[in-house]
Amino acid sequence: MHNRLTMFAPLVLIAMSVAQAQQLEPSLVSIAPQDESERSTLPASIGLGIGLGAAGFLVGGAAGYGLSSGCSGDVFCHLPAVFFGAAAGGTFGMALGVHLGNRRRGNLAIDCLAGAGVWTIGIVTLVTTSQWKPPATTVLAIAVPVAQLVTTVWVEQATSRPRAGPTSLSIVPDGHGGAAFVLSVPF
Repeated sequence: MHNRLTMFAPLVLIAMSVAQAQQLEPSLVSIAPQDESERSTLPASIGLGIGLGAAGFLVGGAAGYGLSSGCSGDVFCHLPAVFFGAAAGGTFGMALGVHLGNRRRGNLAIDCLAGAGVWTIGIVTLVTTSQWKPPATTVLAIAVPVAQLVTTVWVEQATSRPRAGPTSLSIVPDGHGGAAFVLSVPF
C-alpha cells in the first residue's frame, strides 16, 4: 500500500501546484531563463575585433607579397602590395571579429565600409601632409587601427537588430476553474 501512495505522490503535488497557480497572477508564475542578449557583447566584439584584425593583417600582408611576384627581387618592390594587402586583410578581419563578437546582429558589409573609410582617411591625411617621417607615421600607425576598432564597434552596435525575447513557460488560469500551460517561443 505504501508503494502505491508513493507512486501517486507526484500527481498529487502537480494537482496542488495547479490549484495554487489558479490563485496567483500569471506574471508571478512565469518561468523564463535569463536571456543571453542581456549580457553585453562589447568585450567580445573588441577582443575578437583585435584578434581577427591582427590575423587578417598578417594574412593580407602575406597575400599581398604573394601577389607581387612580378617584382625583380627588390624588397621595396613588394612593399606597396604588402601594405595594401595587410590593410585590406586587417580591415576585413577586424570587421568580421566585431561582427561575430556581437553575435552577428549588425551588418558586416557596413562594418567593412566603416573600417575602410577610417583607413582611407588616415592614409589621405598622411599623403596630403607629406610627412612620411617617423613621428607622423608612428602616430598614424597607432591611431588608425584604434580609430578603426572604435568606429567598427560603434557601427556594429548601431546597426544591430534586436534579438527576440526568451522562451518562457507560464501557468495561466483559464477562467473556468482550471489552468493552462502557455509556451511562448520568439521568432
